[in-house]
Amino acid sequence: MAEKWATKTGNWSDSTVWNGGTFPTSSDDVYANNFTVTIDQDVTALSIRTTAGTTAVAGGGFTLSSARNITLSGLGFVAGTTTCLTTSGTHSGSLLTGNVTGGSAANARGMLLGHNGTISITGNITSGSNGTAYGIRQNGVTTVTTIVGNISSNACAAIVMDVGSVYITGNVNANAAYGIQINGNVLVSVTGTVYAGTATSAVGLFNNSGIATIIVNGDVYGGSNTSAVGIRADIAGTSITVNGNVFGGSGASCAGIWGNAQSISVIVNGTSTGGSSTSTAGVRLEGSNSTATITNAIGGSNSSSPGLWVRNVATSGCSANVTGFARGGSVSLSSYGLYFEPVGNWSIGGNCEGGSVGYGARIDAASTGTVGGDCIGGSGASARGLYVVGNANITISGNARGGTSTSCIGIDIAATSSVVTLQGNSTGWTGTSSHGVNLSLGSLTVSGVCTGSSTTGTAAHGVNHTGGNLTINNDVVGGFTSYGVLSNATSGSLTVNGDAYGTNIATGTGVGFYIGGTVLCTLNGRALARIGRAVVYYAGTAMNIAINGDCIASGTHAVHTGVALGTMSISGNILGGSTNAANGVFIQGGSHTVNIIGNCSGGGATSSYACYNGSALSILNIYGNCIGGSGNASHCIWNQSLGSVNVYGKVIGALTSGGVGLNNVSSGVVCIREAEFGAQGWPPYGGNIKYLSLNDATLKIENSDFQERTLKSGGYIANYTMNGGFPE
Repeated sequence: MAEKWATKTGNWSDSTVWNGGTFPTSSDDVYANNFTVTIDQDVTALSIRTTAGTTAVAGGGFTLSSARNITLSGLGFVAGTTTCLTTSGTHSGSLLTGNVTGGSAANARGMLLGHNGTISITGNITSGSNGTAYGIRQNGVTTVTTIVGNISSNACAAIVMDVGSVYITGNVNANAAYGIQINGNVLVSVTGTVYAGTATSAVGLFNNSGIATIIVNGDVYGGSNTSAVGIRADIAGTSITVNGNVFGGSGASCAGIWGNAQSISVIVNGTSTGGSSTSTAGVRLEGSNSTATITNAIGGSNSSSPGLWVRNVATSGCSANVTGFARGGSVSLSSYGLYFEPVGNWSIGGNCEGGSVGYGARIDAASTGTVGGDCIGGSGASARGLYVVGNANITISGNARGGTSTSCIGIDIAATSSVVTLQGNSTGWTGTSSHGVNLSLGSLTVSGVCTGSSTTGTAAHGVNHTGGNLTINNDVVGGFTSYGVLSNATSGSLTVNGDAYGTNIATGTGVGFYIGGTVLCTLNGRALARIGRAVVYYAGTAMNIAINGDCIASGTHAVHTGVALGTMSISGNILGGSTNAANGVFIQGGSHTVNIIGNCSGGGATSSYACYNGSALSILNIYGNCIGGSGNASHCIWNQSLGSVNVYGKVIGALTSGGVGLNNVSSGVVCIREAEFGAQGWPPYGGNIKYLSLNDATLKIENSDFQERTLKSGGYIANYTMNGGFPE
């Protein structure tokens, strides 16, 4: 290896330019020696340099104004205190082979590409030790540069693009500065991996000025120090497309991609994953009218590390589209798959899934969104599938399902004016309190079936209603010990446009429709008990329930009210069950007004009443007929209330030995419009009415076809009135 240096300014092809009067060879390191050498022929050497040699001094440079092939097999293009190679003019087709290295002084670039035309470089590009000693700076208006090699920075950007286009096949590594800095309206295409660096704000690819188009055919990584971002765009109108995956880094605010201006467009044809430090999103957008479309979004492993983060509630007009799934991350609840803060539109084409800790998606503002798949709670405590705290309008095409750990809710809605439509089913799952949906504010409409968890002891309901307006346009079904829908709401409303089923799981106690709050609750369907009860109202303070269908007991009560106050109206028929003590309506306590519009019939098993009234001071109004059942003592009505019972229909005993129409063991007032003579019923009292009352009891019968002796049997009646006194 020998040194060759210029002795004057001139053309490479002039032998008098070179020391010794001979041309450089392929074994020489060639120095400008503070002169300017124009390369006017194809060149082969080890390197060309503006550094100092053994004899040569630093400075000078080489110029290229026409298409040439330069092949450097050693260190390549090496800048010292000045730029090594400068291109100018208009020409295309130059082929440059060799590494390119920036220098040690200001503006000492490895190359300054100022020509108009195409040029190809094969070699690695590295910046120098000074803040403007770039590996390459391109300022030719129509320059199109093709680079095959890796890009890495030191004290400054490895490549600075002012204008033109660059196509890179190789990796971009920011190290301590920017890998590529964009200062104008340029196109940058990288086929390889883009890495942010290890220093603060060491960005892999940074758009600092100009409307740029950025294409990466490979993965993008955030870095390991504060704000070391894989790709950053600070200029409105920037377009970024990544045909690969994007990863947040391990340093604070080290996003994989950061759009820090308005109208940024990001497309990721791959998965975007949050990083392992705070605020390390996979993709982060902060400007109005920005859009992001990615395949999948996965939260990271630290707080505020979403897969896709559209942030800043002051922005508007933003759009986020996840064509695949959004999944929460680990360690922190705020490691969301998708975090959408501003006014705008968003969509998730696949499932929205809680992670091992993080939420699948969180929605904070008055946006419009869709989920094409299911919303599923995660595997760690409180890992929601979809969390809505903004007044959003959301349509979910799939199902909602709780997760496998505590409070892993499929959909959690907590915004006053939110409107959510779930087109599929909602199911509680195996984790404690892992409801399919939790509604505390806003409005929810469910088109599918709501089913409690089939796992014992989980209290994971199909829908948990603590406030807001809830409409279920299908059936509600009890799980093992969980409910199809549980309402403890004190504001809002609840309407079920389907049937309520108790659980059918052996030894289960799950209720279809459990009410413990004070809001208006309407069941526009049947209450069908199975192994579990269909409808339960317990411990509320202002009951307001309407059941617009039949109530049919089976293995247990169809409707069970507990210690509560208020009104319940049932427009259908009531039927006692086929299992002992399985009542159609079981009024256990409290002080109610219960209106039954249809007929009431006792069941086929012992003590399977149509209606059991055991509350303290309730009023029971029955507008249909009361018919004794076929089971032993399966009376139509068993009244134990100190209030009143008014039967506007007929009281009829069973056609065979069985229950009477009405059995009273209370000292309250009982009024009967018409009592017909039936069969024997429950001996020795006859088939219509059995009246075991205290001395101050009052019985009023307007019409009857049986003798008064029936009422006097046993001597229990003190006050009774025939033919009169019935309340209207």
